[in-house]
Amino acid sequence: MPPRWQILIPTIPHRHAKLSGLLRQLDAQMQLGVQVVVYRDNLETSYAGKLQALMDAATGVYVSVLSDDDGVCPDFLPRVYAAMDSGPDQVGFRVRYTEAGVRQQPVIHSLTCGGWSDGAAELRRDIMYFNPVRRELAQRARFRGPYCDAEWAEDLRALGCIQTEVFIDAEMLYYQRDAADNFHTPRQPAAAGQILPLPRYCWLAELR
Repeated sequence: MPPRWQILIPTIPHRHAKLSGLLRQLDAQMQLGVQVVVYRDNLETSYAGKLQALMDAATGVYVSVLSDDDGVCPDFLPRVYAAMDSGPDQVGFRVRYTEAGVRQQPVIHSLTCGGWSDGAAELRRDIMYFNPVRRELAQRARFRGPYCDAEWAEDLRALGCIQTEVFIDAEMLYYQRDAADNFHTPRQPAAAGQILPLPRYCWLAELR
């Protein structure tokens, strides 16, 4: 039987400590029926390429993407998992957004936003790959462009296939952005001796 929810994480060896921290948070609240799938390479594949490979291989009823430097609230998994009970196309929620540790505008991820908009008081996103979406709907769009998230959301919005939502009115995801350390930061491949093994959990799989 496929997992109810697959969380897809693209990563690189340079961010091992951040990935390990996120996996510890997930382990503390892990639910039966949730699987985490990691795609780690040594800069051989683009960010969009990793995301697309993860999505192509996904088998869960719901899929979502986390960045390896994200954090989640202490009851992220159980609350989002419960929100799937009624079978919505998407689970929406609020996001806590920081830049280099400094709190930024509140963010709301909900179909009620009607699109993407950036205001001084609030950022609004109707469709975002952080949010669990029914897999067969999520797979209708491809990851393209340098950042992938806006383009993927735009394509799904144009298709009009995501129609229903359960919204959790709380900050469930911690988007911890740092302009000095993200997937678009120039880097050199890590030396073989610097690549640490992935943590081992029964719910964690690596896409090779």
